[in-house]
Amino acid sequence: MRDSATKGTILLLSSVAAKEARVDYLPYNASKIAVLHIMWSMAKILGPFGISVNAVNPGPVNMPMWAQLADSPVPLGQLGTPAPHNYRCNASPNRPN
Repeated sequence: MRDSATKGTILLLSSVAAKEARVDYLPYNASKIAVLHIMWSMAKILGPFGISVNAVNPGPVNMPMWAQLADSPVPLGQLGTPAPHNYRCNASPNRPN
């Protein structure tokens, strides 16, 4: 995008786990906070070229990993479902500059 002077959006997938320390999930949590740091750095590098960089941080989803954390509070009182439509994100081509 940068070399072709095309404006656009890069969307990364992280997790709310990026901001919560869990002893048993250190590698997972570290990888999710790393995604956020990559996003912040890329946004600073690519922003001047009209390329926005953002991340989506989904909450808990009803998957085997979350079942192991049954004692954890669940935002809004229910887990998300792993259906593909839950991860759709729309980036508007007419975003403001």
